[in-house]
Amino acid sequence: MSTPAHWTVQDFVDAVEAWRRRRLIAGPGTGWQRHAPGLLWSLAHDLPPDVVGALTLPVFDWAEEPMRRLKPAQWRELFKIAGYRELDDARIRSGHLATPGQRPTKPVRLYRGARRKGRRGMSWTPSERVAEIFAEASTALTGEAASIYTALVPPEKILGRRVGMEFGADEYVVDTRGLEIEHVRASTGRLVRCRCGEAHWGALGAAGLFLAHTSRSGRTRVLLQHRDPTSQHGGTWGLPGGALAPNEDALACALRETSEEVGIDAAQATVRAQHVDDHGQWSYTTVIATTARREPPDPNPAESVDARWVAIDTVPTMHLHPALKAAWPALTQHLEGAME
Repeated sequence: MSTPAHWTVQDFVDAVEAWRRRRLIAGPGTGWQRHAPGLLWSLAHDLPPDVVGALTLPVFDWAEEPMRRLKPAQWRELFKIAGYRELDDARIRSGHLATPGQRPTKPVRLYRGARRKGRRGMSWTPSERVAEIFAEASTALTGEAASIYTALVPPEKILGRRVGMEFGADEYVVDTRGLEIEHVRASTGRLVRCRCGEAHWGALGAAGLFLAHTSRSGRTRVLLQHRDPTSQHGGTWGLPGGALAPNEDALACALRETSEEVGIDAAQATVRAQHVDDHGQWSYTTVIATTARREPPDPNPAESVDARWVAIDTVPTMHLHPALKAAWPALTQHLEGAME
């Protein structure tokens, strides 16, 4: 192994695994990330500060529920040794860990989605939408109501920044002692923890529109939406759609969401079929329809990065939302059968 001052991601993985085996903390196959905080804390005052600095933010980021692994005071001590650091995937892939960064010079408006007793946790985001995702997830996992909180955080309270986390927004590590934390609103309760292992939007289910247009030359195109990075499976291509509102059927939901997300009024489209992906406690209905007019989409920037009409034979080659990729053969079969 290389010397600590030149540790890479793999060096630290190896160190954690060796420590875990020696201490017999967990059986084979248990994720090493949950044990990394304890290892780092036990070594913090024996390692060079630069090494602690390189490791603290990645360990906080990778740990499964970091506040359960170390006490807030312990994390604050590690970040004090580390100094302000930043972490991004590009550097991780090249073998580097957290690097010194430029701390914000002005207060930053940040958000957190959590139950009330967790509102002073250390992980925050500049995106209210991402905070809502975490609030929804907390509600789904624990059964306890969660909310979105906000704070105007002064620079000296920002301990580190993770660039571009799972939903596309940055994660800030914050020392919340003394901060004035405001309640924004309650979680909408739309996230359903499914037995398939996925968390789905829509307490009442969800629906989307598979809208196809065939030109005079016989070429068929389908309306697709490039999902906002902060949405679930952000960055993928999918169908416009979303959660069913109370007393709303699948068709009404699909039409409403298509108008809201990509700016197309499909009320005059001809419905050909419906495809239901039924998970038991949750379902997604795809309304399959055709239209005589190929209107140019006008994507809502709060919902979509882009929207376009895509040749139907090109769709399978794109980076699709996993559910659309799985349903694609059935959807095209429905469309072909309805058009015969």
